[in-house]
Amino acid sequence: MDWATVACILSIGRFCAQGSELALSEHWYGHTALDDLLGVDPVQVYDNRLYRGLDQLLALREELFVHLRERYRTLFGTRFEFLLYDVTSTYFEGQCGRNLQARHGYSRDGRPDCKQVCIGLVVTTEGLPLAYEVFAGNRSDGTTVAQIVELMEKKYGRAERIWVMDRGMAREENLNYLRERDALYIVGTPKTRLRHFKRELQEETDWHEVEPGVQVKFIASRDGQSQERYVLCRSMARREKEAAMLGQQRERLWAKLMKIDASLRKRSQKPEVVERRIGRWLGRNTAAEKMFHVEIIRGSRHAVGLRIEQDEMKLEWG
Repeated sequence: MDWATVACILSIGRFCAQGSELALSEHWYGHTALDDLLGVDPVQVYDNRLYRGLDQLLALREELFVHLRERYRTLFGTRFEFLLYDVTSTYFEGQCGRNLQARHGYSRDGRPDCKQVCIGLVVTTEGLPLAYEVFAGNRSDGTTVAQIVELMEKKYGRAERIWVMDRGMAREENLNYLRERDALYIVGTPKTRLRHFKRELQEETDWHEVEPGVQVKFIASRDGQSQERYVLCRSMARREKEAAMLGQQRERLWAKLMKIDASLRKRSQKPEVVERRIGRWLGRNTAAEKMFHVEIIRGSRHAVGLRIEQDEMKLEWG
């Protein structure tokens, strides 16, 4: 079988099945009409052949990206002004002894026990992939920005490129790097900086509604020299969601504290043991812990109950 046919099967499978190459070969292909349409018997479509087909395509990835980009630009007139960049990861089962990039790192899949690689992907606002890079599994998102920017500028030039990234990329060294290159960017503001805009978030002036329940406000840079502007956003739906989550935490924490109090009134315990129990539950409900004042009621040398006070739930815009 020629590699073009293998690539055809892989592409159709990706469009129609979204499964792995193993699932495509063992389950999907044999239940389609592709054997008649392509003249390829299901016996010829097995996992290793498909994996080798991916190796063949990998060697042509730059040519494929250029071809698809030009076709897309010709059909839809897209200029690729906005480039969205983010990093994800995929993990492996096994030791991956021959994969030098497989490392233990922050797992987005909840599998820190498995080695993984990180994948940086650049797409247009329509979702068209323009480029990707594979990084070591222990590579942090923020350290990949310069490499990706240089790669894209080498391919497409610097002009009229606006980079859109989340706050995980918004390290000061990355922003300085983009400023030095006169690059345009829209990045999520680190949460540590949001407290500087508490007053502006609380004010009810100069807000503009961009869609029902979502308002924005433009704030100039504080230093008076930078051309950067901050876009403050507040969402009623997000506010209601956070209020509901906070309410659930408060109820859960209240129930646990009352349970500890009830057990102490039946049987006293050492204060240090009780303190550890209280600290453990406060640590599991960090958003609600500031709403509680907990005092241990002591007998002679033992804790015999809790004195619990609650503050009113307050949720500020943020």
